[in-house]
Amino acid sequence: MEILIREIKEQDYVDVLSIGNNELNCKHTIEDAKIHYNRIKDDERYKTFVAVDHGDVVGFISSVYSYE
Repeated sequence: MEILIREIKEQDYVDVLSIGNNELNCKHTIEDAKIHYNRIKDDERYKTFVAVDHGDVVGFISSVYSYE
């Protein structure tokens, strides 16, 4: 198994949403995800990375840099 870690792309939103809703018991919609990621995508303090295995998103992590 070779896992690729990269920053999230818009095409990943559905997979990340599915993982969050199923594994973390969140109740967000795809519209919620689009609004959130479009709001933070140009803010360098926020980063979301996805883990990709054979083209499938299998995990994600989000972070925020809060020290100034």
